[in-house]
Amino acid sequence: MAPQRNPTRTTFQARRYPVIRAIVDADADAAQTLSDKVGEQILMRIIRGEFPPGTPLNSTELAAALGVSRTPLAQALTRLAADGILIQPRKQPAIVSTAAEHWLQQTREMRRLIEPEAAVRASRRMAEDVLDDLWSLSREAKPMAGEDWSPAAKYFDFALHLSLAEFCGNQPMKIAIRKCLSYKRLTYAVAEPPESRLRRDYQEHVAILDAVTHGDAPLARSSMATHLERTAKKHCI
Repeated sequence: MAPQRNPTRTTFQARRYPVIRAIVDADADAAQTLSDKVGEQILMRIIRGEFPPGTPLNSTELAAALGVSRTPLAQALTRLAADGILIQPRKQPAIVSTAAEHWLQQTREMRRLIEPEAAVRASRRMAEDVLDDLWSLSREAKPMAGEDWSPAAKYFDFALHLSLAEFCGNQPMKIAIRKCLSYKRLTYAVAEPPESRLRRDYQEHVAILDAVTHGDAPLARSSMATHLERTAKKHCI
């Protein structure tokens, strides 16, 4: 368990961790359709405040701005409407929902409801090779002065949460967590998290991993709950 190899601190490369990379990349860009990518672009504009609640989205203008045809745009708008982010009146332009204003907050709330339970369930199911990869990655992600550890730390963040989702034993829960983490990727694309937050996140992620590794379900639950409670107070997904 948790072999003591210490990866050379060079440019971070996810391929050094093939087991967890397969989990993280399960729905990566290569598997995305054009409409998925268009939806992300629209969502990023909503997150940035470029499309505030109540904004009508002109399909012709938006398709031209994004450089796509109206077919993938229409598919993207339909999916965003299904998520409650847009309202799509019949034969009228889609409108950014007033609920979109609280959408990120509600995403944080959903994570706080389901991820502590996922950590409990995964503490009894996590595969040894996944744990080994996570511990090796944690050593590369450890904050160190004078080194660019942040790419590894951010990857460790996603790898841990997605691995817990993978091994929680509940498919709807897994899908919901993956959806929330896809939103978190978008917030990272909009604004890089400060180093101080990454340092604190790293410490909490290691505590969660340690509890899961030792099969301590109550500690896994409380460690995850504490982590998500703190990030919610900082208005982070």
